[in-house]
Amino acid sequence: MRPHRHIFDALSDSWACTECGAPPEPVAIYDVIHPYAGPCPACGGPDRRHRVADVIRENVRIGHSPSWVAGMYGISVDGAEALVAAIEEETP
Repeated sequence: MRPHRHIFDALSDSWACTECGAPPEPVAIYDVIHPYAGPCPACGGPDRRHRVADVIRENVRIGHSPSWVAGMYGISVDGAEALVAAIEEETP
């Protein structure tokens, strides 16, 4: 099978990749936001929580403190800091 970017079907019962049938793999650091709820219906990525994680990272980037972000999104300050650090590590 040729390599491809997995696109997951958030509307199906299996959430499988539309091309190869692989299951989505949750991003563990996103567990600080809320439990895994399936792939992203907007982009087909493996974890819909990336949209909330992106907003959290953006809020920290523009100058909001991790404690402000934690209060706004109902997560711990340690969780907010860990989430932002993990996202920054994987962003080129």
